[in-house]
Amino acid sequence: MNEENTWFQKPDYPGYRQFLILLGITCAGLLLMGLISVFVLLAHYGVNFKAADINNMPYGLMIYLTIVQDVCLFALPAITFALIVKRRTDYFNLHTKNNVQLWLVVVLIALACLPVSDLLGQLTEKIPLSKEWYNYFKIKENEYDTAALMLINLTSVKYFIISLIMIALLPAIAEELFFRGALQQVMIKWYGNPIAGIIVSAVIFSAFHMSYFGFLSRTMLGIVLGLVYYYGKNIRLNMLIHFINNASVLIGLYIMYGSKPLTSVMLDNSSASSGWYLQMAALIVLIILMKFFIKKSETDNIVDSK
Repeated sequence: MNEENTWFQKPDYPGYRQFLILLGITCAGLLLMGLISVFVLLAHYGVNFKAADINNMPYGLMIYLTIVQDVCLFALPAITFALIVKRRTDYFNLHTKNNVQLWLVVVLIALACLPVSDLLGQLTEKIPLSKEWYNYFKIKENEYDTAALMLINLTSVKYFIISLIMIALLPAIAEELFFRGALQQVMIKWYGNPIAGIIVSAVIFSAFHMSYFGFLSRTMLGIVLGLVYYYGKNIRLNMLIHFINNASVLIGLYIMYGSKPLTSVMLDNSSASSGWYLQMAALIVLIILMKFFIKKSETDNIVDSK
């Protein structure tokens, strides 16, 4: 059947209009997240929920609120947006079949990104800042780490798996649907240039995490994810890279500290930077792997289209 004549055909909205639609849906998702969160907190704490201390919030409640956030702020807006503007059944490229070789390359790309992220993190630290701004960003970084620690429980294999789902798997799925599956496609359409759309989406992706010291690292990761999605045409490849990137922190913590209660100091020690020689080698390897991935993806796409 010719897809152009099927019932799911939608108007070809211009890029700026698609962006406004996505922005509006995201704002609605934010509102929905707030309403659900308020009802959940009311159910748990009663009318005095505003006095609830996030540092003493029950683990199960934190998990529930995090799921609400990822679903309402990322996954649901992306899916709703696709239903409004899509011109094909597989808007997120979930059903593309890549050969095993590309999947293995993607795993290597994810591993190569880790030392490169360390390198960019070190470079960010060396950017001159006033003492006031440096202290401000450090405070925000500590707040981010504290929030992450609230979701990490490594006291048993069971809780390690739950933490892995909450910190690595859920964000990998929800954020990739939104930032690459929806936002990047909108930006590429708006700018009419794939590279510009990928870079802008990566910057927004990084800025959303509100971490100054991790800004360059996440921007680099966003660009890698954007290129993988654009050329690989399979968002599951992105989800795998995103999952490995997030899971590496948890696995490192589990190996280093086992079932000990985690502290912010332990989290800082787990992210101790690798040596510069390893970082530079990883950067070279990453560039080689990306070039191979792009070339291999383009070849496979040509073959599949015949």
